[in-house]
Amino acid sequence: MTIKIITPPSTEPITLTEARLHLRIIPNEDSPPSHPDDPWILETISAAREWCENYTRRALAPQTVEVILDEFPDNEIQLPMSPIASITSIKYIDSDGNEQTLASGLYVLDNDQEPGWVLPLINTTWPATYGVVNSVRVRYEVGYTSAQDSPNNRPLPRLLKSAMLLLLTHWDENRGAVDLPVTLELALQSLLFHYQLRLALA
Repeated sequence: MTIKIITPPSTEPITLTEARLHLRIIPNEDSPPSHPDDPWILETISAAREWCENYTRRALAPQTVEVILDEFPDNEIQLPMSPIASITSIKYIDSDGNEQTLASGLYVLDNDQEPGWVLPLINTTWPATYGVVNSVRVRYEVGYTSAQDSPNNRPLPRLLKSAMLLLLTHWDENRGAVDLPVTLELALQSLLFHYQLRLALA
């Protein structure tokens, strides 16, 4: 199983204004306000999100991802990253070597469990594939939402946002290439541990 990002987040869980306030960076009085560190701050917000996503195996902002398999499994397909909003498409190479899109009425998304699963409709099976690598592609929408997203129906837990802010502070105070200190790693683990997805081996 391989997972790839198809469409990265268009918004971040932490806004530039929130980050400036947290870092005690005062912008100038332009309209809109700006600061020479703004590009660095924006890049570091994204880096903090990605760090927490890699640790938890969750999506901290809305994005489109795709799981790639060589063939359909016997039953359900595990979907890494959470929370899952919806399935965009399930495409596969059929037994004649042609790409097909599976009708949405032939499968069911279980996004109440974490990690989520997509299953063939009851009393049905997945279709046969051609037997080549990367024959099956499941594309789906994932990610917590923030105040700047509409709708904000999967709000980001505060502990996850706090972990991002901890990283942001550390990288602001240590802008060279330095490892995370043990105390910071422990603090991050305490914030993120209960949000780690436990994935089955695939």
